[in-house]
Amino acid sequence: MKHLAIACAGVACAGASALAEPTQKTDESAETGAFLPFSDTPATKASRVKTIGVYDGARDSTAVEGDVQAKLSEKFQLDAVLTYEDGEVDPAIAAQLSLTDEDKQGVDLQLAAGWDRAGANQVPAVFAQLSAGRTLAGTYLLGTARFDLGTEQSERGGILDAAAIRSIASAFYAGVDSRLELDLERDAMEPASESTWALHVGPVATYAADHFTITASVGLAADKPRDDAREVGAFVAIGAGAAL
Repeated sequence: MKHLAIACAGVACAGASALAEPTQKTDESAETGAFLPFSDTPATKASRVKTIGVYDGARDSTAVEGDVQAKLSEKFQLDAVLTYEDGEVDPAIAAQLSLTDEDKQGVDLQLAAGWDRAGANQVPAVFAQLSAGRTLAGTYLLGTARFDLGTEQSERGGILDAAAIRSIASAFYAGVDSRLELDLERDAMEPASESTWALHVGPVATYAADHFTITASVGLAADKPRDDAREVGAFVAIGAGAAL
């Protein structure tokens, strides 16, 4: 829990600075899910940074993730992530290409490709990802499908994200966020710590002010290790972010 406490301290610092109404970039980013703890939004309204701390009761672990996304043009973004978990720091980087825009084509579509040192199966992997999103009845709905291919071991894994978020009051946003991680192959050389599947799902709330946001989520965590019984518990996620 020590690392989650550090993340909470960062949230408190950001919250102390967030005293004004959200800027347009912050409002649009929060409204399309840019600060969700799990899902990746296909609507990149601005460059942004965020830090999320997650305590997972099913795995009895704490992870802190720092994420920087640079909007280089209307179509192209770069995303870099550092994750600290179990005493290790794992980087990931991706190039993202916006294929369509909801304001012009009626739906947000984004294609991404990159490398993750701790992919879906906790091994180094290259990945390809497709994200889609659209506003329905004032709620932004988004989903992501990612395929991982191990670069050092013959591993294949997948990640499915789904979320919904909407503005509920000035500077407040609420919805639900979820992630399902899947092992897509099994052989005798499986990593010892690999899970057959893992799930996180729960409600999420974001408060935005000026450039800054605070996000919190509490929900269900489940994990099915390869050689052990399924574990079920709660997760707590809290973080801070900024639209630039």
